[in-house]
Amino acid sequence: MCKYIDINNLSKYRSAIMGLSICMIMFCHGTVNLTGASETVYSILMQFSQIGVDIFLLVSGLGCFYSLSKDNKLLSFYYKRGSRILIPYALVISLWAVLQVLLPVESSLVGFIYRYCLVTFFLRGELSAWYVAAVLVLYAIAPFLYKLIKKGKHYALVMIVLPIIIASVMHYSATVLDVEKIAYALKVVSEIFVIRIPVFVVGMLVGDKIICGNNPKISLKLVVSVFSVFIVLFLLNTLAFPGYKWFFSQWFISRFLYLFISVCVALFAACFFNKFANSKIHSVFLWLGSLTFEIYLIHEKILSATDKYLIGLTGSNIVDSVISNALAIAIAIVCGLLCHKIVEFILSKVKK
Repeated sequence: MCKYIDINNLSKYRSAIMGLSICMIMFCHGTVNLTGASETVYSILMQFSQIGVDIFLLVSGLGCFYSLSKDNKLLSFYYKRGSRILIPYALVISLWAVLQVLLPVESSLVGFIYRYCLVTFFLRGELSAWYVAAVLVLYAIAPFLYKLIKKGKHYALVMIVLPIIIASVMHYSATVLDVEKIAYALKVVSEIFVIRIPVFVVGMLVGDKIICGNNPKISLKLVVSVFSVFIVLFLLNTLAFPGYKWFFSQWFISRFLYLFISVCVALFAACFFNKFANSKIHSVFLWLGSLTFEIYLIHEKILSATDKYLIGLTGSNIVDSVISNALAIAIAIVCGLLCHKIVEFILSKVKK
């Protein structure tokens, strides 16, 4: 049995790991109607699957460091990263807006603009496009983080600890502020984004370690130990002691724990894909990894439509919800592939 995990595999199998992360994200967005013990298990697994977001941030940080190490020109970096986010986002949102005429799901034009204009995530805590808004901010500060890491690892460690402190202050402020809308925005932004900034920084540190290190490895026993400890803490937070602890919400604590859990899961996934590098399962996740962002943009929207029009169709909420969720995944993957090809075509024309 292997005693060490090769950190290089995080980079080598980055696309496949991203494929795994989108599967987890689609699962955590699921709406299957279950009852009893199965509902509890499903709920716990859905909450755990949110680490798919953290894994994606981890490998995004790794990718940003690689990109900046090859070409640290700001305009070039911002153009490449921005176009990969904004072009598919604009395409999906435009098509979704047109679809509302034929298959109305959103409430109104004003509501549609409110949900998808990005700034409302920071101003009002609107979650419809929170990841897009958040990752654009991370890409904006990535060159700054890159320079700090190059100056010394202690600067990067500060950038891991500082967001946790800022998120905690924001979270506390949300409990004492009288202005409800501002308090809600502070709570949401702190517990879903700011507390996750450290995992992006860790990804950049991993990139630096891989580029500068000589075959960097980490003890498998250490990774298993860390994973086990934080899984237990996650279960205690979720099952044994749910709800607020002091002024920290259950979600805030869980997403703090995800930092450690997601790194461990990414390392396990890298080991798995390395072992089955020539298998079909690796090829599937590798393919899904190339469509990750497009699938993310599409899946929840399609699911809201399939839920609206399919729930109640057979008279069984469980059966209807399973059909709705399975169909939404299938449509999201197909549409994600089409969207990806259109984006690639647009980018090729822009380059010319």
